[in-house]
Amino acid sequence: MTVTLVWSILDRRRVEYRRAAGWLLVFVRVCLAVTMLSYGFVKAFPLQMPSPSLTRLLEPFGDLTPMSVLWSQVGISPVYEILLGIAEILCGVLLLVPRTAVAGALLTVVSAAQVWILNMTYDVPVKILSFHILLMALVLVAPEARRIVTVLLGNAVGPSTAPQPFRTTRQRRAMAGIQVGLLIWLMVAGAVTGVLSLQQRESRSELYGIWEVASFTRDGQLLPALLDDEIRWRRVIFDRRATADVQSMNDRFLPMRAEISPNAHQLLRRPRNDPDSTAPWANLTVDRPTPNQLRLTGDVDGHPVTVELTRYDLARFTLRQSGFHWISEFPNNSCVSGRPACPAPSGLSVR
Repeated sequence: MTVTLVWSILDRRRVEYRRAAGWLLVFVRVCLAVTMLSYGFVKAFPLQMPSPSLTRLLEPFGDLTPMSVLWSQVGISPVYEILLGIAEILCGVLLLVPRTAVAGALLTVVSAAQVWILNMTYDVPVKILSFHILLMALVLVAPEARRIVTVLLGNAVGPSTAPQPFRTTRQRRAMAGIQVGLLIWLMVAGAVTGVLSLQQRESRSELYGIWEVASFTRDGQLLPALLDDEIRWRRVIFDRRATADVQSMNDRFLPMRAEISPNAHQLLRRPRNDPDSTAPWANLTVDRPTPNQLRLTGDVDGHPVTVELTRYDLARFTLRQSGFHWISEFPNNSCVSGRPACPAPSGLSVR
């Protein structure tokens, strides 16, 4: 503020700053394009909103946060997420090509407005950032607002009167070449990063699946399946290679780091919120007599345990089996078990 005041006093005879305004618009346009490209590639290679995890499938809908609902909604449809990413990439491409910059700014207004509204209504933490992106797009559209309205009303328009920082055709062409070069570099870098990120994404666990506890023996005593029991396990969920979740009988989830030996005969589990812990919370021997049966024996929190588990058929989740239908005999948003597009009763009890 002080600098602005001093500048205004010293340069009070100047009536406009068209060239400075032109450079500001170029700077805003490049920054906005880079931002839209970065957001676009993380969706085009569906990384930002992955498919709901196995643990998420077991969580009651009422226990989810609004942001979790949004992430799951988009993640369950990778094609939709990819299309969102392509739209944001297109915004960045159009913004960095001078001849299509106005079209890019208009498309960014629409895209950024959608993102900002979702962030506001689903309580996503980046509300201010998304608003700044929308504001930057509106700043780029503002000098062309009269021409845009004229075109929409069906009338002819003349050349743009927006401030430009370049005085000669040579300067304009040189700057356009720099922007196109930046665009090519960003596109290649984004594509390479996306491919590498997909390849490096943590692979599935060797024991992938939802395993329901059939019997749980602790200190030589068989623990009954009481719903308020915090000690007895209800399910064990193996999803990503280095993680696992234990669901107790009271439906609380205990996230763990899982270290499984290459031959899948030994399982070490450590609290995920204590990465420096040297002593494992559980040291278990894994026995898998059949593909759908699992036996874990060893120590859990200093107590000897034996856990018998059976594998749940993931295809029985409605969310995983209800695909695309050109014609539906009834709305599928209120699915009732037994109808053609709905699953039969699964027997999986979820609170």
